[in-house]
Amino acid sequence: MTSTKTLDQYIDEAKSNLGSRSYRQLSMAVGLDPSVIHSYRTNRAKPSEEAIIRIALAGGNDPEIALADLHLWTAKGAALSIWEGIARKIMATAAAIALLISVAVVGVAMPTPASAGNRA
Repeated sequence: MTSTKTLDQYIDEAKSNLGSRSYRQLSMAVGLDPSVIHSYRTNRAKPSEEAIIRIALAGGNDPEIALADLHLWTAKGAALSIWEGIARKIMATAAAIALLISVAVVGVAMPTPASAGNRA
């Protein structure tokens, strides 16, 4: 099971969303040392909870999902299985909400038989 996003995706989205031309600009915008962003990109370190929240918010992402992703990236053993289950539940819930919204939108957009008859 993979996370909903990778750390590189969070970083790229933050950089793009902020209009940063460099990782140095990004790091300054989110209050991190430039060497820290580099260590994330080269997979030498994972962000702290506070850092992933800042990066997620800068990229327009949900910080709660980003925290779940962080734990999924770093979990081992039994904790990994639990975090994979949490990720599956998050994705299933998001899909169900999207389906409900699409059904509601279609239901609002479609005329009822009574209202369709009134147009004639």
